[in-house]
Amino acid sequence: MKQSTFNTIVGILFGLMTVLHGLRLFSSWEIVINGRTIPLWGSWVGLAIAGFLTIAAFRPKR
Repeated sequence: MKQSTFNTIVGILFGLMTVLHGLRLFSSWEIVINGRTIPLWGSWVGLAIAGFLTIAAFRPKR
């Protein structure tokens, strides 16, 4: 697999994760794992990290 193909696939996947974190924040979706509620601030962290990785994946290589 070429590096550009890999970067495109990874960029799309991280972009989808960014959108889902944003939807969770604005819709106030509750996530419960094993009886514990995941706080909304976790999605702020996920949004920032996934957004950065999306931009990095689509940024042209120097």
